[in-house]
Amino acid sequence: VSARALAPLVDLLGYARRHLRPGGVALFPKGESYGDELREALDRESFTYELIPSRTDPRAAIIKIDGL
Repeated sequence: VSARALAPLVDLLGYARRHLRPGGVALFPKGESYGDELREALDRESFTYELIPSRTDPRAAIIKIDGL
């Protein structure tokens, strides 16, 4: 599952959960506030993640999520 500029990460997790197969991965490109969104999501949800640096903006990242 992937989404860009759709919703805050905490909302994206709810959308993704409905569509991911077991073992599926979600990729969410996020802007400079990705750290705040990630902290809020981790306070509400349990998942593992990897941060992939953006190639187009040094302040942004792609959040790769699994284990939803």
